[in-house]
This record gives sequence, C-alpha cells and structure tokens, in this order.
Amino acid sequence: MSPAHPGTSDPGKDSDPALRAQILREAQALPVWSVPSAGTAPALPPIEPGRRTYARRDFENSFGEDFVERLYRAVVKRAPRTEELHDALTRLERGENPILLMGQVAASPEARAGGVRIKGLDRRYALERIYRIPLLGGLIERVSILLRLPSIQREQNVQQSRLQARCEAAEAQAAEQVARLYEEIGELRKTIARQGAAPDPSAAWPGEPR
Repeated sequence: MSPAHPGTSDPGKDSDPALRAQILREAQALPVWSVPSAGTAPALPPIEPGRRTYARRDFENSFGEDFVERLYRAVVKRAPRTEELHDALTRLERGENPILLMGQVAASPEARAGGVRIKGLDRRYALERIYRIPLLGGLIERVSILLRLPSIQREQNVQQSRLQARCEAAEAQAAEQVARLYEEIGELRKTIARQGAAPDPSAAWPGEPR
C-alpha cells in the first residue's frame, strides 16, 4: 500500500464518527425501490357466502388458473376440485371462450341452489352456444361480429386511453422520485463537503442532471 502524500490526511483515521453516523442515517432514509417477483401469484379473493350477484367484469381481468379459481369461489362458493380445474384449464388452453365455462358453472345445480347469478352473462352464453352449431353457428358468429365492430372499436379506444394514462402517470411518478433522489444526494454531498471530507459539491455525479 503506497504511503499517503505529504500534507494529506488518512480519511480512515481522521473521519469524524458523528459525520459518519449522519451520513449513514441519511443514506438509510433514501427511498428503496423493490421490483416485485415475476413469479408472485395474485391473491385469490375470499369466498363470500352471502354474496349472490356478480358481473362479467368481475372475471374479465383473470386468466388461466386464476380465472377458474375466482369463478368457482364466486359462483359455487368453493375452490374447484382437481378434476374440475384440470378440465377447465384444458378447455381454455384449446381456445374455448371463457363465457362458455362461466355459463356452465353458473347453470350448475350448486350455483342454482345458492341463487348466484352473473349479470350480463345469459345473453352472451346463449350466443356462444349458438355459435357452436355446425355451419349455422359460424355464419351467425360472423354476422354478430360485424354488427359489434363499432362497439368493439370503442372499447379498444377506451382501453388504449386508460393504458396510456397509466403509463404517463407511472413515468411522472418515476421522474419525481428520481428528482427527489438527486436532490437528497446533493444535500448529502453538501453536508459532507461542509465537513471537509468530499470534493466540490457543485460537480455533478455521472447521470446526475446539472
């Protein structure tokens, strides 16, 4: 290890313990950003024995196993059995419309005995069953899609606007957090500089706005 230059002090020997403690406290106060694990599964909703009415939109943002779990917990007030879960996932993986699964579960004896219903499901379920009629069902489905094109386009526009608004809000929040972090770093560097233990506080760090 090379000796210290004449006229300079060893920071390890001359550093002020109070200053070091202050730096540690301020560093610990800086915001810590954590990235959620990609494998974290969303929490399933509790079974609500007293709830009898749901809407289709209650299930529209769920997919795969999460969708099946939510559907059974809501409509028949229990988790799906192993064979029910396997059958439902197999059908969904084959590309079957989730409306068919929702309609069949809602029409089951368990759901009827409990008096549970899903608003807006009956008509869509009936249409999906008609679409499955060979030849005639395909023709009716195409006509139905053509008639619904304007509403489909409107819904896509609404979803796109919502997504854009969320992205803009997230960007603004991130920019605000970064600016606050740089401000705290600047204050910390000035505090250290006042104690004579840091370089010129006016010099920007790499990536720091000047």
